[in-house]
Amino acid sequence: MIPLIISAVILSTSSAAFADGIIEVNDSDWPPYFFAGAKDKPDGFGKELLQHCFAKTGVRAEFRHTGIKRAVKELEDGTLDVNVYSRDPRRENMVRFGEATLFRSDYRPFVRSDANIKIRKLTDFDPLRIGNLAGLTYTPEFSKYLESREKKGEVTTVNTPELNIRMLVSGKIDTFVNTTPTVLWEAREIGLKEKIKPLDYVVKAGMYHVAVSRKSKRINDLGAFLEKMDRCLTATRETSFYKALSDKYLVR
Repeated sequence: MIPLIISAVILSTSSAAFADGIIEVNDSDWPPYFFAGAKDKPDGFGKELLQHCFAKTGVRAEFRHTGIKRAVKELEDGTLDVNVYSRDPRRENMVRFGEATLFRSDYRPFVRSDANIKIRKLTDFDPLRIGNLAGLTYTPEFSKYLESREKKGEVTTVNTPELNIRMLVSGKIDTFVNTTPTVLWEAREIGLKEKIKPLDYVVKAGMYHVAVSRKSKRINDLGAFLEKMDRCLTATRETSFYKALSDKYLVR
């Protein structure tokens, strides 16, 4: 575990004003940011960053894994308090977003390393067999395009990034879109990193924030909670802890 470097910015450790008890935080299955609490994996970039700021602000938190679809339901009813999301108007009724960015993660198409495929616009996907990850949120434009291809039976949807990578390498699909650090981490873990490559085309530039359920049963003052987290996250980005964490998880 990387030692925590305490910033010179002093944050109050009193959490009574905005939290009651132990808050519930989603431990996503999203390498290298979260690893769903797997005992044989590291905590993940996002989880370690949140743990750091929870400790500094006096928040008591319990991480538990919740699937993508179930997380939405639990955020809607307040069973789950905190998730990490990109800011999306379609989520505003469900969660309130912090202002500070935890990390940026671009969604790009991946192809086989030896493929001579160029994608510069959406229609360049037309002749390609596409892989998809269930529950992944793209831009409205790409989601609509993907839906139109699905209706024609031209999209293969799977439940894990690893399956998309294996299908790509084996020639069952020509491309899939996912966050670059996630795919590179997963591909390295299964020994296929040299067999794939990301293209320059950015389908979605994702800036990820702390998102709190508007119906949270344990966070009494959402604004106070998010303000404290924003201050900590902003201050932490300037520390050697943040740099070491970025290097550890290959997040840039």
